[in-house]
Amino acid sequence: MKDIKENELNAIPIFIINPEYSKLISPLSNQEYRMLKDSIKKDGLHYPIVVNSKGEILDSHHRYKICKELY
Repeated sequence: MKDIKENELNAIPIFIINPEYSKLISPLSNQEYRMLKDSIKKDGLHYPIVVNSKGEILDSHHRYKICKELY
């Protein structure tokens, strides 16, 4: 895992999880979640987290959760 300096922590955006949007997302199996987490840990985030003008996540709920866990 990449070491993050304290001043870099402020660069990690904090987005809003809107329950109306998040309930539309299909859950991942434990294996799928682990595979995605391992991929992000090894290679980083390949696709951006998509948000609206209010900062609400529209796409990438799982990736956002994993990024928060890793960092």
